[in-house]
Amino acid sequence: MGRKNITGKENGETRRGKRKRKRRRLNELGRKKRGRIKEIDDALREELGEMGIRSGKELVVQSKQPFNGPITITIGHSTTSLSQDHARRIYVATDDE
Repeated sequence: MGRKNITGKENGETRRGKRKRKRRRLNELGRKKRGRIKEIDDALREELGEMGIRSGKELVVQSKQPFNGPITITIGHSTTSLSQDHARRIYVATDDE
């Protein structure tokens, strides 16, 4: 059980009882972490949209290669790899841990 804040809710919980979602860059997510795409850099939006990577989509990070290598993600039934530069320009919402 988590610690309660001054409103009597557990940390990370809002007044309606839902947990807050934290906004992070995709390249900051660890392996097997889930998130929902919130924002994509304007310069990449069209290119990534053609790959099925759009705001609102849920994703799972499958792997992260060392030495600034690509990140493999799954969105729906599709799996694709993104460069660190592309992943750095995609913002996702994740559940607070």
